[in-house]
Amino acid sequence: MLQRGLSGLTLLVLLCHNGVKATELTICENQPTFLSCGVATIKVLSVFYGRDDTTTCASGNTDNTNCALSDALNIAATTCDGTTLCKIIPYETYSDPCFGTSKYMRLSYQCVVPAIQPPPIPTIIT
Repeated sequence: MLQRGLSGLTLLVLLCHNGVKATELTICENQPTFLSCGVATIKVLSVFYGRDDTTTCASGNTDNTNCALSDALNIAATTCDGTTLCKIIPYETYSDPCFGTSKYMRLSYQCVVPAIQPPPIPTIIT
């Protein structure tokens, strides 16, 4: 149970240590999107890019529901991890796992607050 005297900063540190809920997005193929974390940094948790159903972002050809880009997580993590703002443009950044099929991206990320470092202890040299 949290005590009344708990500061906002302490609460923020506790939330980060205990895991803050991830942000989950669905990004249609032609929909550039920004991931933003303010002063915290982005940590991409999971990415699917391709098509595995006929209803999500259902403009264009949705017949091929068995296509996915295998290295989508690696690409997103390389592009966004450690930044505070990241632009995701699926049709420009990622290769086409199923030509002629309308694709989308499901992406999950967290905002990570840097660990608070104690101030250095002064050293007296005599």
